[in-house]
Parts: sequence; structure tokens; C-alpha cells
Amino acid sequence: MFLHGRLRTAALIGAVLLAGPRILCLLPVWLMGVAAWRWRAELPPRRGGAVIVACLAGFIALEALGGQQLFWHPSSGWLPPSSSAYDYIIGALFALFIIGLAKVQLPMPGSRFEKVIRGLAGTSFGLYLLHYPLLNFFAALVPGQPGGTLHRILVFGLALGGALGLASLIEPRKSAFKRHLRSALHLLLGKGRPPAVARQRLS
Repeated sequence: MFLHGRLRTAALIGAVLLAGPRILCLLPVWLMGVAAWRWRAELPPRRGGAVIVACLAGFIALEALGGQQLFWHPSSGWLPPSSSAYDYIIGALFALFIIGLAKVQLPMPGSRFEKVIRGLAGTSFGLYLLHYPLLNFFAALVPGQPGGTLHRILVFGLALGGALGLASLIEPRKSAFKRHLRSALHLLLGKGRPPAVARQRLS
């Protein structure tokens, strides 16, 4: 975004080495989300419902057949724990599901329900940022057998509640953080502060 030429290539290689293979294994799933955003307009509207049904049917069929156990592999230090090809299949189904939803004519909610939807949608960045650290934190903190049903419910509930609470604090300040970071990057790169119009557009 901010570099060009050889310097950008060197920075990309450095970021890859810093992230390591475990994080890079998740890169294809992230790219599926990018593809869903960019290609959502390519699907004809009349096929949106069929894509949704196909994705749901595919997920239910895979789970009925064993889900992740179908793609089990021995533990490896190069892969994230419990990682398998099933992660990419679920990612692809979910990306297609989002594209299908974007093409379906859904009834518009009332004003009260719309506020709830917008409020929950506004926590998406905080949920993305915080859910995994909080899951690990509460999994270590909550007593009981890790595989037990009560333990899982408590860990999931506490992590979700904590992520939503922290997200409500992060989201209103996100634009200000972005402006400060962009100004700092411009100064570090010797470009000076970005113009006010550009700062507003980028935020």
C-alpha cells in the first residue's frame, strides 16, 4: 500500500518470514474473503438463492460424513493445531454463501431491527481481532475439563461477550487510529503529512 519496487518486495518477504508458515496457511482463507468482496457483483441475481442452498447443503453433507475427520492428517509443527484441508473447503463455502446473500432480495428490516444489525455489524473488526486471543485466555482460565460441554459453553460465551464489549470501545476510535497511523507512515516515508482531503477519503 505504501511502498513500491524493490523496497515493497523486500518488505513483503520480511513480512512473510516474520509471520511464519502457520499464519501463511490461513492466507488462502483471507484471500477467499477478498474474492467474495470483489466478485460479489459478478453473480447473476437469479442464482443467488441457488448458491445459498448449495453451500448449506454442501456443509450439511460434509458434516454428516464426518467433517474435519475426512481430512485428518498427523500432527505437524509446520501447520496450526487441528488444521486441515477442511478449513479451506469451509472457507470457500462461506465465501460463496456471502456472494449468494449479496444477490438475494431480502425484506428490509424495521428501524429498530436495523439499529441492532448495524450495531452488531460494527463490532466485526473487534471480533476478528480479539476472538482468538480471548478464546485462548478463557480456555486457560476457566476450570474444568477442556473437552466438556460446560467448559466449551463458558469459554465461548465469555470470549464472545468480551470481544463484543471490547469491540464497542474499539470501533468508535477506529477512524482516529487510522488517521494517526497514516500520518505517522507518511512522515516515516518522508512524504509529509497527507492533505486533509486525502485523510478524510482514506479514513
